[in-house]
Amino acid sequence: MYNNRKPTAVEPPTVRAIVALYLREHGYDGLAGDVGCLACGCATDGLFPCGSTASGDCIAAYHRPATQEDVDEGMANEVGRMIFSPKKEW
Repeated sequence: MYNNRKPTAVEPPTVRAIVALYLREHGYDGLAGDVGCLACGCATDGLFPCGSTASGDCIAAYHRPATQEDVDEGMANEVGRMIFSPKKEW
C-alpha cells in the first residue's frame, strides 16, 4: 500500500557521505584503489574524484609516505611520496 506520509526536511545521506563517516569514525584517511600497486587513492574530504560511485575494489586506507617496500618496477611510486595504503605503519 502507498505510504502517504510527508517527506522529512532531512535529506537521506549519500554513499559518499556514508563512506566518509565510516572512514573518519574508524581512523582511516581515505580510500585506496588498485591495491596491487597502490596507484589510486582519495582522501575522506574528496572521495571518488575519478567520478566513480564507490568502486567495489576500493579499500579503507591511511595516507603515508611510501617506503622501499611499497615501490617496485611496475609502480610509479617513489620512496617518500605520499600514498594511500591499507598499512598504517611506515
